[in-house]
Amino acid sequence: MNHKVINELLHSSSSIRVGKRGITENVIQELNDQLKKRKAVKIRFLRSVDNVDELLQHLEHQSIGLIAKKVGLTAIIVLPDLIGYSKE
Repeated sequence: MNHKVINELLHSSSSIRVGKRGITENVIQELNDQLKKRKAVKIRFLRSVDNVDELLQHLEHQSIGLIAKKVGLTAIIVLPDLIGYSKE
């Protein structure tokens, strides 16, 4: 796993924020687009969001990425090949 990339993302600004509307098609599309460009994306859930763990699982199943790390309301989603895993 590329720990350096993940740790750098944890200390950077979030590129996607999820609010009270939760995971929408637009959020999934934006995540997929960013993953294709960057291979790793930082997502931040606002405090108004309940059930973050469930939403992250849903996001993982609906997107091309995998959850690499979660800290509080922040998660790092990566392309499977970045961590040496196949999503199939």
